[in-house]
Amino acid sequence: MQARISEVIQALIQQRYPASICPSEVARAISSNESEWRALMPAVRQAAQALAQDGRLQITQRGRVLPPEQPLSGAIRLIARDAKDSAGKVPLPWTATRQAGLAQLREFIHSGASGIAYAKDRNFDRGPGAHLNVSRLSPYLRHRLIREDETLARVLQTESAGSAEKYIHEVCWRTYWKGWLEHQPQVWRRYVSRRDRPDALSAEQTLNLEALLAGRCGIDCMDAWLTELLDTGYLHNHARMWFASIWIFTLDLPWEMGADLFMRHLLDADPASNTLSWRWVAGLHTAGKHYLARAENIARYTSGRFNPAGLLNERALPLTEDALPANTLTENEQRTLRASKNEVVPTNFSLAFEQLPARSEQLRDRTVLVLHEDDLTPELLLSSFAPHQTIVALVAINTSTLRSAQALGRPALNFSNQAFDDAIERLTTRFKLSADAALRLPSPQMLAALFEDGGRFAGCSIMMTPPPVGPCRDALAPVTRKLSAQGVRVIGLPCDWDQRAWPHAKRGFFSFKTQIPQLIARLGPSKANAFERR
Repeated sequence: MQARISEVIQALIQQRYPASICPSEVARAISSNESEWRALMPAVRQAAQALAQDGRLQITQRGRVLPPEQPLSGAIRLIARDAKDSAGKVPLPWTATRQAGLAQLREFIHSGASGIAYAKDRNFDRGPGAHLNVSRLSPYLRHRLIREDETLARVLQTESAGSAEKYIHEVCWRTYWKGWLEHQPQVWRRYVSRRDRPDALSAEQTLNLEALLAGRCGIDCMDAWLTELLDTGYLHNHARMWFASIWIFTLDLPWEMGADLFMRHLLDADPASNTLSWRWVAGLHTAGKHYLARAENIARYTSGRFNPAGLLNERALPLTEDALPANTLTENEQRTLRASKNEVVPTNFSLAFEQLPARSEQLRDRTVLVLHEDDLTPELLLSSFAPHQTIVALVAINTSTLRSAQALGRPALNFSNQAFDDAIERLTTRFKLSADAALRLPSPQMLAALFEDGGRFAGCSIMMTPPPVGPCRDALAPVTRKLSAQGVRVIGLPCDWDQRAWPHAKRGFFSFKTQIPQLIARLGPSKANAFERR
């Protein structure tokens, strides 16, 4: 019987990877009789521990991986350890669909990892396939397959704001970065300019870069993190900080080049979070305050997997830069800021949006919904709207290839493409559209021709979520301005979470943090249930 139990355990954990399973699922797979499967539970736990000791699986409890030899007590879950695909690589633990994101969120919450356990263990980088101590939701949040307020509302159904404080703050960092860049879009413009027109590297910098990209820079952790990034499109947040710090202060490479590397390869590459995090490490976000990777810290939080003692520059000074011009906002951006008076967030920078009518009866035009990678769940913003009455088509513009002048990594590109496939399928069903009413455009510039005289959608309005600062907005802004000037209605779908949070993101995060209790006060059970209904 033990051999049979071990066989079932291994089959189930491979099928369910990267999610975990409950030992009772194993027992129930062997017998549907309640008294029989309950009697099997001690044997299942014994077999699971034997497999853990053989290195074939991991046993977790409240999001923590238990030592294989530790006596088992209380509720546990089982997960495959570094499951391999046919090519011998760890498979990506992300399926780019909304349903997969929600399943991952439920797994994170039900495992108990979103509360005190998260605060205790979140800083440990346990390597590829073993990041069970963090939510691994960032790829879904970046594309808004699931939303920040939705995620926090669901967490708060199980955890108190106090026990989940650290996780709440981590989600709100993403909100803060986006809001901050809305107020300072010139920072993004400077990054893009220096990324595309970099200073020439010195001979030593060139050697350092070539060695790192070849996987032989002489610092084992850097070589390992780069391999994980290229193979999976993911790095633990602590590893990202260490990587950026070593890149800047030890290898003496331009931070913009490193930020571009992350933008090309991370599944969750977000213009605001990525750009501003690299600037924060460098000491440019908060002038004079930088982040230095230290060998002792790396050894501690990788549980001894790496210890680059004597290899790091732990005394480097923060970077400096020329001050940004006092006024680098465009005329449209200045006008929007003046109009907002800090009461609403300036989400219409460089774009020409009307506000969404209160109800669908007020929108009589035939309307085309435009989909972009910064928000793949626009239907969640249409709760008071009957979209099938007026929305006649869907146009999907995947601008992910515009994140960089260089090619995207395969995992990042695959995730983005799959996320679009999922969104198109959901939205055509939701809005009762035929297959030929869903168009995919390879370039934002092609959008204008559809709405001009003689175009397929001449006389229709456009509806979309205003994209935040980044490559998507850069590409769509001239198109929406042109169409608006031609009399085409361009209607923005407002996001309540962004509009309430972003005005508070003008200064540092600690100032923003004081507003978090008010932001989450409206995220009770009714909010979570509202997302379920949508």
